[in-house]
Amino acid sequence: MAEVVVAASEVVPASQDADAAPSGEANGPSEGTTSMKRAGKGKRGKGKKRAAPEGDHTSEAAAANDPSKKAKGGGAGTEQAATKKKQPPRPTHFLSLSLATDPDLRARLSTFGDTLLASIPPIAGLDRSIVIDPRRVHLTLGVMRLEKEDAKARDGERRAEEVPEAVQDTVAGPAASPAPAAKPKKTLATALALLHSLAPQLAALGPARVDLDRLGVLKPQKGGREANVLWVGPTEAAEEGSEWKDGNNRSSLRAVADLVHQTFRREGYITETRPLKLHATLLNTTHRKPRKRLAFSYADVLQSKAIKLLGATEPGAVENAGEAPVDGMEEAVEAEKAAIEIEAEEQIAAGGEPIVSDEAVRDEIAVDAAATVIAHAPPTAVIPRDPIPIALGSYEVRAVHLCAMGSRGPDNEYVSLGCVEF
Repeated sequence: MAEVVVAASEVVPASQDADAAPSGEANGPSEGTTSMKRAGKGKRGKGKKRAAPEGDHTSEAAAANDPSKKAKGGGAGTEQAATKKKQPPRPTHFLSLSLATDPDLRARLSTFGDTLLASIPPIAGLDRSIVIDPRRVHLTLGVMRLEKEDAKARDGERRAEEVPEAVQDTVAGPAASPAPAAKPKKTLATALALLHSLAPQLAALGPARVDLDRLGVLKPQKGGREANVLWVGPTEAAEEGSEWKDGNNRSSLRAVADLVHQTFRREGYITETRPLKLHATLLNTTHRKPRKRLAFSYADVLQSKAIKLLGATEPGAVENAGEAPVDGMEEAVEAEKAAIEIEAEEQIAAGGEPIVSDEAVRDEIAVDAAATVIAHAPPTAVIPRDPIPIALGSYEVRAVHLCAMGSRGPDNEYVSLGCVEF
């Protein structure tokens, strides 16, 4: 069976919901252990997209130094371009623990998605395109951007090594200072080598189990009533108010996750500085087709019959007509401000200008929108701020995979370019 790992966005982020693609495999998964397809040597994972060219920087630099071209360009456009936020490079690969290898979990998640889509009345903002295929569900341990291998550079290095030392001295001169060593590239090969170097430590930790006992959302809007990501995952130690205990399943899972994440972060592959939060994405609006910024109703999801299929132990929205909604005006205003900021960033990224550029005007719009949300909120709807308890089951994971963002195998699974079993 093919192996699956997910997204950022779920991730994720890419969404970064949460893709990655390394080459080579050490300690590859034994048959039946992993459900991810491996990419063969020289092959690319299906669905892998080439990064869009960023323009001819050489000609841009020449134009910048040409007075005649400066005059033609005008100052307004240059200043306008300078104000646009430079978008960070998109990640190309991700590390993950696949949850798609368990047929029971895949079946339960498939039923959950179908039941959500069949809800009457329909769940606002829900569309099949934002429902994650169970064959792609995973826990993301980190995303990264890897550089392509440069065949010409490798050939040049090989030839340089073949040049006799005496010839090198003649060319460089006896007094010449050595050139600074080039910063090593972070490529698929180097990422796989780093992952394989962790094999002894991972083997000592042994297999880990993932208890899917929490349901929550990311990127909430309108006081938490809408969201862009729905996830399930294990309870974190901070949630429980206690430390991870040695010898239990959660301790092993966290030890594996921290070892991999911190190693790749220390070596500069993972640049995200926020703490690692283990979660598997079930809904992600970044996958919506056609592309449109539209959140789904978390309140509707919590009121649906589908929520019971995840083993919810308490209702996400309860009847409590005598109390005001959990989220007050302050929280609603902050949520609206965040939504407006995201929309402005998307407009800039698309090459335009924010519809509302004045920050003071944005704040006024956020206050008005928040007041409308509060005024029209059902008096009985109480939206939980924190993840809610569920009982989706406990599942064993035995391998860390390096996958390509957006890759698709024969069964729509993420393509594993290499893994280490433990």
